[in-house]
Amino acid sequence: METSINEAIEYYKMASEEDLKTAQTLFATRRYADCLFFCFLSIQRIFKAVVVKKTDEHISLMATDMLLELAEDAGITLSKEQEEDVIAINSFDRFDFYTSDYYKRATKSYTQKYLLKTEQLRSWLLKQL
Repeated sequence: METSINEAIEYYKMASEEDLKTAQTLFATRRYADCLFFCFLSIQRIFKAVVVKKTDEHISLMATDMLLELAEDAGITLSKEQEEDVIAINSFDRFDFYTSDYYKRATKSYTQKYLLKTEQLRSWLLKQL
């Protein structure tokens, strides 16, 4: 049975919300690097919801994880600040966990800054639905 477009959008919205809640919990427990990764997941999934909504097509599970590409696929124009935030949030993908500075960057203040930016960007993207 094929999932409808609306079901796919709702799935990505729900998953994004759960990822954000997980990020908030991880921040509260001082698991900053993991918090940043869930910030990335939350934004990735809400972008995918917008792509599905704007294209009226299912998105491949193998679709890009690059957030700027997802924004482009959705036809979204980001402000300069949003674009900079998206680039930073994209760097929280698991592949960057292997860089030597990843855990050094994940301080309380840095993580708090990007958790807030994630919440703001996610709220803005929800309005695109």
